Amino acid sequence: MTITETTQKIREQVQAGIDARLANPTGTEFDRILAAGGARMLGLDGTSVEDAARQAKCAGGPSIEELEQAIRDRRAAAAARSRAAA
Repeated sequence: MTITETTQKIREQVQAGIDARLANPTGTEFDRILAAGGARMLGLDGTSVEDAARQAKCAGGPSIEELEQAIRDRRAAAAARSRAAA
């Protein structure tokens, strides 16, 4: 492999790493977004089940009713864990 080929290979690998980071953000901002979404889904911030489902709705995803039921189930499971830990 020549220096030019090696340089090109390194550039491609670096660009692939940059592309991967942009496609899958991590770090404090991403963690903050996930935490806020979790708090919203669990109702820790006062968000209703209906509002949480509307915020979670995306094209091609589950229906609002399915999302509402999943959120209710998740909230019930979290409440049960809290009661068991107390």
